[in-house]
Amino acid sequence: MPNRPKIPAEIAREILVESGHRCAVCGTPCPLEKAHIIPWKKTKDHSVKNLICLCANCHNRADIEKWGAKTLKKYKEKPWIMKNFEKAGDIITSKTTFEIDMEEKSLSERQKRWLQYALAAFLEIPPDSVRF
Repeated sequence: MPNRPKIPAEIAREILVESGHRCAVCGTPCPLEKAHIIPWKKTKDHSVKNLICLCANCHNRADIEKWGAKTLKKYKEKPWIMKNFEKAGDIITSKTTFEIDMEEKSLSERQKRWLQYALAAFLEIPPDSVRF
């Protein structure tokens, strides 16, 4: 799409962190694409609220099967990473403490939540097990 500007790196990172670096629909870790909830040609909108992280397969299915904005917004609100670790039976069998050298107060509540889910996805543990 030669006339469409590139999604800004900061926004692309937010989308990846929001979904735990996994497809918001199926949880596949790669390859990932940033998909528009409301098509670019209608909105010209590269905002975080109009983008969702999808694997190539789910992105293609969303287009072919015409999932639409309503369905994609549901996946945006509750991506696979959130649903996957809310299921009953997730049990932690050991405890490990990590120290990350950064200022917590420099993060907004939304950024803290994204970081929590990204770390949980990376460590393959429930997000509630990640504490600040």
